[in-house]
Amino acid sequence: MRHVHLPLSLLVAVLLVSPRASADNITGSGSATLTQIVASDSWGLADAEIKALATIREKDGNSRVVRFAAQSRYHDGTLTKSFVRFLAPPDLNGVKFLQIQKRDTDDERYIYLPELKRIRRVSGKLRAGSFMTTDFSFADLDRRELRFAEATALPDEKVGDVPCDRLTVKPTNDDAQYSRLEIWARKDNHMILKSLMYDLKGAHTKTLTVEESKQIQERWFITRARMENHTGQRATTLVLEQIVPRKDIPDDIFNSRNLERQ
Repeated sequence: MRHVHLPLSLLVAVLLVSPRASADNITGSGSATLTQIVASDSWGLADAEIKALATIREKDGNSRVVRFAAQSRYHDGTLTKSFVRFLAPPDLNGVKFLQIQKRDTDDERYIYLPELKRIRRVSGKLRAGSFMTTDFSFADLDRRELRFAEATALPDEKVGDVPCDRLTVKPTNDDAQYSRLEIWARKDNHMILKSLMYDLKGAHTKTLTVEESKQIQERWFITRARMENHTGQRATTLVLEQIVPRKDIPDDIFNSRNLERQ
């Protein structure tokens, strides 16, 4: 299989299929809180089927809508396997993406492109920086910047009327995209409600805001979130239209050799 760069459209899907990871190396005065945040499954998308859309709004006001369905399940404790099938727009219909999280090595990522009738391996180098000027990067999505980090506890602060823990997080992984992040997470369920991202030069480049969440079968799901790109003056909004918690998703769905047949 050949390595390939990830198209813009696939990046949106990864946000919805990389929900939870182990707290690999967290230190600092806020380490206990950040460990709870990482373990809380803020996106709530393991052991579930979803249908979702992402609206990418450009600086000039034009927008593009991408629709997709995803299935995900836990493996090896808190790691996940995730499969995404794109439904719209027409040029993406039939594109499929598979990600298998790994504990000590780079995640496995595969893409099936129907026009080529070929499965390709996606290079792990893509987590650095943004893709095709999109508002999300793998660094935002695979959460390594939270899993390998020094966390400093700050005074509690509300987001709206919701009491939150507040942290400054300085990533310690070698491939970190950000110099630091500021995080507000609910005290009751540790769901991140707001996050500010600062690039390696210290500039505030992006803001993630959770706009809606919902409890289904004792689990909390983020159902609407917005990422603002202050440098590019763009924004991407993700909405989960349908959520079905499931623990019985067949494991053979998450096999790269089956991407062509599914």
